[in-house]
Amino acid sequence: MNDKKIIELIRNGRHSTALDMLYEGYRPIRKFIISHGGSDDDARDTFQEALIIFCQKTAHPDFQLTAKVSTYLFSVCKYLWKDKLQKENRYVHHHNFELEADVAGIMEEHHEEEKYKFLDKVLDSIGERCKEILQAYYFYKWSMQTIAEKFGYGSEATAKNQKYKCLERAKELAKKEQLFHNQMEA
Repeated sequence: MNDKKIIELIRNGRHSTALDMLYEGYRPIRKFIISHGGSDDDARDTFQEALIIFCQKTAHPDFQLTAKVSTYLFSVCKYLWKDKLQKENRYVHHHNFELEADVAGIMEEHHEEEKYKFLDKVLDSIGERCKEILQAYYFYKWSMQTIAEKFGYGSEATAKNQKYKCLERAKELAKKEQLFHNQMEA
């Protein structure tokens, strides 16, 4: 998906071609919404609403894209879904993804999109196994027992210990990455 090309197509009235390209980003959004209590129809509706918002914003000549289109759409879909759940009183008000909270604290001055790009970078840096464990627990809401079984740990306690180590590693990498970023800006 070429972001500049998509924006150019929308601004030139070639929405159909742009939408074909934008639909390449649908699968992760569908997965997110379904893993957070939605259905296929909810995912489609939310994605289509996000596409409308994106096309409307992009049509303005002063619109500046500060992240990848896929990141932008994912963020819009996430907030649209959260709002829908809140309106239906299905939203859980405490978000238990500790790493995201730590990253948010470290990066208060950055935009929301930058925070998620930063989080993705940290998760990619901690190693595939740790990334999978944290995603299984925080995103897919697997129990520690399920994680122990799926990842081949002897007990729930061992899996919990491994999750803790992965989380601590991610927090440390987030702090180092932020320090490096601050030094580069100075």
